[in-house]
Amino acid sequence: MTIRRTIAALSMALAATAFATSETRAETPQALGLVATAAPAPMQCEGGLCMAYLTAFCLEEHRKSPQARTAYRLADKTQVTLMVETAAGETLRLPGRDWLAFETRTLFTGVEASVDQARLAKLNPVKLSIEVGPLASMLPVVAADDKTAHSAAEIALATGPYRQAAEQHFEGNADMRAAVSITTNLINSLPKTGVVSEERRIQTMINAFSTLESAEASEKTRSVVGSIVRSCDRHAYYGVDSMRHCMELKHSSIQADTNRKFWDSLGGV
Repeated sequence: MTIRRTIAALSMALAATAFATSETRAETPQALGLVATAAPAPMQCEGGLCMAYLTAFCLEEHRKSPQARTAYRLADKTQVTLMVETAAGETLRLPGRDWLAFETRTLFTGVEASVDQARLAKLNPVKLSIEVGPLASMLPVVAADDKTAHSAAEIALATGPYRQAAEQHFEGNADMRAAVSITTNLINSLPKTGVVSEERRIQTMINAFSTLESAEASEKTRSVVGSIVRSCDRHAYYGVDSMRHCMELKHSSIQADTNRKFWDSLGGV
C-alpha cells in the first residue's frame, strides 16, 4: 500500500469520531516533525542552560499551532542524540529523550532543545551539539487525563504516513535543505538575546559565505542564504531587529511555505 493510500485509509478510520470532537481536540496543539540534521546542530550555554535551535514543521493541519514555549516530547522511535565532546578528547553520544527538554520557539517551525548545564558538568564538556535522525517527530506534553490529547490512531497517522510523506518536502529538496541547515546553524551561533557587535555581525556573514564555499553549495542555496544574511545584517545595523531574531523569522517563513506545499500535496486527506 502506498503512503498516500495508507494516509487515506487511516484518515477514514478517524472520521467517525473526528467531527464530534473536533472543537475539543483543537485545544491540544499539533504533532511536529523535526528535520534531520545534515550536520550536528551546535549548542551554546547561557544562564545555566545549553541550547540549540532545531528546524521543525507541522504534521497536523487540523490542529492549532503551538504557542511559543509549548513543551514537547520525542515520539516513540525518534532518534535525537546529544553529542558531548569532553576535555579528555572523547565524544559521548547520549540519548536525547533522557537528557534534553524541548519547547517551541517560533510556533511550529522552530524548536529549542535544552539541557541543564550543571547536569553536564561531571562530563567535563568542551563542545555540545545535537544530531536529529531521520523521520523524527514530536508530540505536545499534556496531562495524562487531558481529553484533548492525541489518540493512539492520531499518533500513528501523524508520526507514520504523514511524517514519511513530509520527508520529500523537508529533506528531499537538497538545495532548500542545505539553505535551511546553514541558516539554522547560523542562528545557533548567535546569542539568544541582546544586540551583537558589528564585529560579530561581520563574522557571522563571513562564516555563512565560508560555509557555502566549503560545502560547494548550489546557486539556489547561495541565493537563499545570501539573501537572509544580507537582509538580517541590515536589520541589525539599523536597529530594526536583532540579527538572530531576523534569521529566525526568515527561517520560519521558508518552513511555513514548505509546510503549505506539503499539505497541498496530500490533497486534503
